[in-house]
Amino acid sequence: MALNVNLKKKEKQSSTDLLKQFTKLVKSSGVVNKLKSIRYYEKEGSDFKKKAAALKKIEKTAVNDRLRKLGKKVVR
Repeated sequence: MALNVNLKKKEKQSSTDLLKQFTKLVKSSGVVNKLKSIRYYEKEGSDFKKKAAALKKIEKTAVNDRLRKLGKKVVR
């Protein structure tokens, strides 16, 4: 899919008609949808980072459980 839209003004074409034609071309070419889809793209993390985050979460829940059992952390 091309991200370029070519448009040339004809002799008796008003600027509003040109704008309408431009918006129609942009919608039909899919430029806006393509840009919206890649706007918030986040690259998938590496396996090492996923594993490290999982281990950190497990460790944190274990600490919180221990504190709850000792009565030092109040459950809301």
